[in-house]
Amino acid sequence: MCIAKPTGEHVGLMLDPGEWPEADGDIFYVRAQQYSQTLRQITHVLDTCRQQRLHVFEGGVWSGGAADAANGALGANIDQLMTVQDHLATVIVWHRYVADLIGQAKFGNR
Repeated sequence: MCIAKPTGEHVGLMLDPGEWPEADGDIFYVRAQQYSQTLRQITHVLDTCRQQRLHVFEGGVWSGGAADAANGALGANIDQLMTVQDHLATVIVWHRYVADLIGQAKFGNR
C-alpha cells in the first residue's frame, strides 16, 4: 500500500511544492556499505589478533608472569573488538532498515 501524500493546512511546512520531504534512502545504503567495509576490516584485525594470541601464548613462544599479563590485556582488547563488531552489525542493519523505510514511504510496496 502506498502512503498517500499529506494534505491539510500544514502541508506547506512539510513538503516542498510538488515533492515529498527530502530523504534519500540511497545515502543510508551507502553508509551501510561503508560500515560493512569497516566491519570487514575490524574482523580482519580480530582474526589476526586471535591467531597471534594462539601462536604466542598458547604455542609456548612466551610464558611467565609478563606473558600472562600481556595475554590478559590482549584478551580484553579482543573482547572490545568483538563488541565493536556487534555494534557495527547493529548500525548496518539499522541503516538498511531506514533506507528500506524511506523507499516504502516514497514508492510504496511495488
